[in-house]
Amino acid sequence: METIEREENVIRNIYEGNIDFANRTFEKGSEYAENIHEFCRLEEEVYQLLGEHNKTKAEELISSILSLEYLVECDSFAEGFKMGTRMLMAALYDVNAKSIYKK
Repeated sequence: METIEREENVIRNIYEGNIDFANRTFEKGSEYAENIHEFCRLEEEVYQLLGEHNKTKAEELISSILSLEYLVECDSFAEGFKMGTRMLMAALYDVNAKSIYKK
Protein backbone atom coordinates (compact mmCIF):
# COMPACT_ATOMS: atom_id res chain seq x y z
CA MET A 1 0.00 0.00 0.00
CA GLU A 2 1.32 3.43 -0.95
CA THR A 3 1.85 6.02 1.73
CA ILE A 4 0.48 9.51 1.32
CA GLU A 5 3.00 12.33 1.31
CA ARG A 6 2.68 14.81 4.16
CA GLU A 7 1.45 17.67 1.96
CA GLU A 8 -1.21 15.39 0.46
CA ASN A 9 -2.48 14.09 3.80
CA VAL A 10 -5.45 16.44 4.22
CA ILE A 11 -6.76 14.86 7.41
CA ARG A 12 -3.38 15.18 9.12
CA ASN A 13 -3.00 18.76 7.88
CA ILE A 14 -6.43 19.67 9.26
CA TYR A 15 -5.57 18.04 12.60
CA GLU A 16 -2.24 19.85 12.80
CA GLY A 17 -3.86 23.17 11.94
CA ASN A 18 -2.05 23.56 8.63
CA ILE A 19 -5.30 24.20 6.76
CA ASP A 20 -7.30 27.17 7.97
CA PHE A 21 -10.63 27.48 6.18
CA ALA A 22 -11.49 30.71 7.98
CA ASN A 23 -8.31 32.52 6.96
CA ARG A 24 -9.10 33.34 3.35
CA THR A 25 -8.42 36.28 1.11
CA PHE A 26 -10.78 37.77 -1.43
CA GLU A 27 -10.39 39.61 -4.67
CA LYS A 28 -10.56 43.39 -4.61
CA GLY A 29 -13.78 44.45 -6.31
CA SER A 30 -15.41 41.07 -5.75
CA GLU A 31 -18.98 40.72 -4.49
CA TYR A 32 -17.58 39.78 -1.08
CA ALA A 33 -15.33 42.85 -0.99
CA GLU A 34 -18.24 45.09 -1.95
CA ASN A 35 -20.42 43.60 0.81
CA ILE A 36 -17.69 44.07 3.42
CA HIS A 37 -17.23 47.67 2.31
CA GLU A 38 -20.99 48.31 2.51
CA PHE A 39 -21.19 46.68 5.94
CA CYS A 40 -18.37 48.86 7.28
CA ARG A 41 -19.95 52.00 5.82
CA LEU A 42 -23.33 51.21 7.38
CA GLU A 43 -21.72 50.26 10.69
CA GLU A 44 -20.00 53.66 10.94
CA GLU A 45 -23.22 55.44 9.93
CA VAL A 46 -25.22 53.62 12.63
CA TYR A 47 -22.53 54.28 15.26
CA GLN A 48 -22.70 58.01 14.51
CA LEU A 49 -26.48 57.97 14.95
CA LEU A 50 -26.39 56.01 18.20
CA GLY A 51 -23.89 57.96 20.25
CA GLU A 52 -21.14 56.51 22.44
CA HIS A 53 -23.31 54.69 25.03
CA ASN A 54 -25.47 52.95 22.45
CA LYS A 55 -22.43 52.21 20.28
CA THR A 56 -21.27 49.74 22.93
CA LYS A 57 -24.64 47.96 22.83
CA ALA A 58 -24.53 47.86 19.04
CA GLU A 59 -21.02 46.36 19.15
CA GLU A 60 -22.27 43.72 21.61
CA LEU A 61 -25.17 42.92 19.26
CA ILE A 62 -22.85 42.61 16.26
CA SER A 63 -20.49 40.39 18.26
CA SER A 64 -23.39 38.18 19.30
CA ILE A 65 -24.64 37.91 15.71
CA LEU A 66 -21.14 36.99 14.49
CA SER A 67 -20.79 34.34 17.22
CA LEU A 68 -24.12 32.83 16.23
CA GLU A 69 -23.15 32.93 12.55
CA TYR A 70 -19.89 31.13 13.39
CA LEU A 71 -21.78 28.36 15.21
CA VAL A 72 -24.20 27.91 12.30
CA GLU A 73 -21.36 27.83 9.75
CA CYS A 74 -19.37 25.36 11.85
CA ASP A 75 -22.40 23.07 12.18
CA SER A 76 -23.17 23.35 8.46
CA PHE A 77 -19.57 22.48 7.61
CA ALA A 78 -19.64 19.44 9.91
CA GLU A 79 -22.98 18.24 8.54
CA GLY A 80 -21.82 18.72 4.95
CA PHE A 81 -18.63 16.81 5.68
CA LYS A 82 -20.64 13.94 7.22
CA MET A 83 -23.01 13.92 4.24
CA GLY A 84 -20.10 13.75 1.81
CA THR A 85 -18.54 10.94 3.81
CA ARG A 86 -21.81 9.01 3.79
CA MET A 87 -22.01 9.42 0.00
CA LEU A 88 -18.46 8.10 -0.41
CA MET A 89 -19.15 5.17 1.91
CA ALA A 90 -22.34 4.31 0.03
CA ALA A 91 -20.50 4.43 -3.27
CA LEU A 92 -17.60 2.33 -2.02
CA TYR A 93 -19.43 -0.31 -0.01
CA ASP A 94 -22.80 -0.79 -1.71
CA VAL A 95 -22.01 -4.35 -2.82
CA ASN A 96 -25.62 -5.07 -3.72
CA ALA A 97 -25.88 -2.10 -6.05
CA LYS A 98 -27.26 -2.93 -9.43
CA SER A 99 -25.11 -2.04 -12.39
CA ILE A 100 -25.79 -1.97 -16.09
CA TYR A 101 -22.32 -3.41 -16.63
CA LYS A 102 -21.29 -7.07 -16.38
CA LYS A 103 -18.94 -7.92 -13.56
